[in-house]
Amino acid sequence: MQVGFAEAEISPRNGLTAMSGYGFPRYARGVTSPLKLQASVIVDDAGARLALIAADLLGFDRSSTEAVRRALAADGFAPERVMLNASHTHYGPPVQFNLTSSVGSVDPWYVLELEKTAVETVRRALAAAADREIRYGMFRIKIGENRRLPGKRGVVMSPNPAGFYDEASVFLWARPNRGRRGETVLLAHGCHPVFSRAEGYCADYPGEYRRGAEALRPGARFVFLQGCGADVNGPSKAQYAAEGERLGRELIRCLTPEATRPLQGAFSCALARAALPLGRRLPRRELDRLAYRPPSPWMAAFARPLLQNPDTRRTLPYGVQAWRCGDFSIAALEGEVVSAYGPFTRRAAGGTCMVLGYSNAVECYIPTARILREGGNEAAGSCQSYRLPGTLGRTAPAVVEKTIRRALAAVEGKRR
Repeated sequence: MQVGFAEAEISPRNGLTAMSGYGFPRYARGVTSPLKLQASVIVDDAGARLALIAADLLGFDRSSTEAVRRALAADGFAPERVMLNASHTHYGPPVQFNLTSSVGSVDPWYVLELEKTAVETVRRALAAAADREIRYGMFRIKIGENRRLPGKRGVVMSPNPAGFYDEASVFLWARPNRGRRGETVLLAHGCHPVFSRAEGYCADYPGEYRRGAEALRPGARFVFLQGCGADVNGPSKAQYAAEGERLGRELIRCLTPEATRPLQGAFSCALARAALPLGRRLPRRELDRLAYRPPSPWMAAFARPLLQNPDTRRTLPYGVQAWRCGDFSIAALEGEVVSAYGPFTRRAAGGTCMVLGYSNAVECYIPTARILREGGNEAAGSCQSYRLPGTLGRTAPAVVEKTIRRALAAVEGKRR
């Protein structure tokens, strides 16, 4: 196989846009750590081209994914072979048109420049593609904490050491025949990057992981891919740099032939699409209260547009993308996916599966049926953050599970 890599800095030049995430004013003061967009291109043994784009953003807008895929079609990349993943840093510029304005108002000029940069970076990676041995492996690590704490009044957002955390960290390792220059390592781990408390644009712990790993392994380039971690929070302001570096050290210890398996052959790729049902809709009297007697400006910014332009949607589009080569697969799930979907997807895939959340489009949280019953931010928070007319319907998790299985079955069928 051949592998190519290229990257670009995507920190806004003027530092004047808001930082995306949360629901209160946050305007960047310079750059605390550079935001990056990284493109990894694989040309498999059948000559097919695959592009995996990773970026320090809260999430990709569906329209941006469509724009990038359309542009790359001219370079021989089929839509199902172009995958975009966001680190979900809460210290990057807003690029999602579906977010409530108080979570970050989009600068359309920046979005267009971002899409152009993504396409150009993939093309540079393709031009740099060279013969590489690709290997894959997995290790386990915990750098954060589950944030769903049950209490007398229901589930609150607070550290829960007894809650589930998906420690599985799957990686791809592309290495040249000699030396480390040109070596590329892609790591997937699921954990919210939310606690750096940076005043400027900041990649949070994923940026510290890259910086630390590249310092320990000169000549190699490291990529972070966000997994399923919508219900777990990352390390604190005092710990995020150290924990990011620890993530890199643990990965480097696994970069040996003994701890990895070779990847050879051709990739089969598929996109499975579905519609997630919306459930209870907020009544007009409740929207009116939130609009004009709000508990916070965040709620007013959510409710007033819905009063002026009622949203009649009954479903949300949803997709799962899957790649498979031999016993290795990648499953990329749209949305803010909770951690339990990690082991669910790995069981459904068999072999070694790299499970990604925050991929291609992020339009709501993706809770399990249990979380939807229990309530809490991951069950109901989509409504305010993502400007939805209601919460997800009770059958939505079953639709997600079915879509995951369809995507994985499609690539398994093509492989055979």
